[in-house]
Amino acid sequence: MQKKTKRLAAVGAALAAGALAVGVSLPALAADTDKSNGPEEKVVGGEPAEEGEFPFMMRLTIGGQDACGASLIRPDVALTAAHCTDGSEGFTVKYGTNKLDDPEIKEIKVTEVTQNPDFGKPIEMAGDWSVLKLEAPAEGVEPVKLAEDDSVDLEEQTIMGWGATSEGGEQSNELLKAKVPGVDDEKCKEAYGESLDPDSMLCAGLDEGGIDTCQGDSGGPMGVVAEDGTFTQTGIVSWGEGCAQPKKFGVYAQVSTLAADINAAADAFGGGEEG
Repeated sequence: MQKKTKRLAAVGAALAAGALAVGVSLPALAADTDKSNGPEEKVVGGEPAEEGEFPFMMRLTIGGQDACGASLIRPDVALTAAHCTDGSEGFTVKYGTNKLDDPEIKEIKVTEVTQNPDFGKPIEMAGDWSVLKLEAPAEGVEPVKLAEDDSVDLEEQTIMGWGATSEGGEQSNELLKAKVPGVDDEKCKEAYGESLDPDSMLCAGLDEGGIDTCQGDSGGPMGVVAEDGTFTQTGIVSWGEGCAQPKKFGVYAQVSTLAADINAAADAFGGGEEG
């Protein structure tokens, strides 16, 4: 059975045993992570995003600790991975700048979380999504559009995040981006076998590896950029075997098959219209 590496920041492993002063319980990660040497590259294999290129991109903190990515899907609702919220509390989102240490970065408290009630069914990591109600709308940010069908799932995908810049490595202070091809279910099944749920998971990556999301990128968006610059979110960073390993593609929650439930959960909060 494959060793599934959740792409939650490794800070969760250090704090999972209750070491965090405010008592937030974070999902353990270190025990799930293969520490073999991986490519010494960024996102892995990425480059810095341009300032303002992905304004909908957010950093999710848990108990004040940077942990995951998220995307703004309504003026006051964000989307992330269920494994980022599972068993935890004390969330905020950061946005408005590509560098986490920028004094101009903005923060909004999360007041309510709806996690997919079917997360982990029928297999581990299936249906990996949660929606976050924000205390106030994100100022000056256009929500991202969610894919409504799978027509662009196998096109070139753009991935991004502040996660580890190498397998088992440190998180990035600057938002990084990269491009990878979508991978069809049959090919991804060859890599992951019965660990893949084709009804709720989407794969992307290169046969030779070298470019991938990694720990700390969980919950962030993957998507397709149209000629007019419009970004459509096709995936939510979820898991993989290691990071950027050959023929071990990144696995993402498949937005097109989950969008109806995601939008229904966001609607239940009330407030803004969908992106």
